[in-house]
Amino acid sequence: MYVRDDKDAAKTKLAATWSAKRDCEYMGGPQEGTLRYLDAPENRVFVVYISKNKMLTEFPAIYGWAEHWAWVAADPAIPGAPIDSASRYDEKLWSSTGS
Repeated sequence: MYVRDDKDAAKTKLAATWSAKRDCEYMGGPQEGTLRYLDAPENRVFVVYISKNKMLTEFPAIYGWAEHWAWVAADPAIPGAPIDSASRYDEKLWSSTGS
């Protein structure tokens, strides 16, 4: 993952992945609107990349922030994981399935 000029930016990110049942689209203006719910794309998992707060001493209540999110092809062998997750990520921190 590239972030600006850092080609190794993925090493400083956390990724949360799951099989979502639906997607949504915001309809309306910035001050008023509503959500339109859609079916989740088939054979995809939702991934949120989280940047860790580099200023934890100044802002200890803020661990990080969602930097990017996307639908990614699902791994057929691991529920809730993106394809090639073993090579995509350095380590698994937690899994709701225990696998």
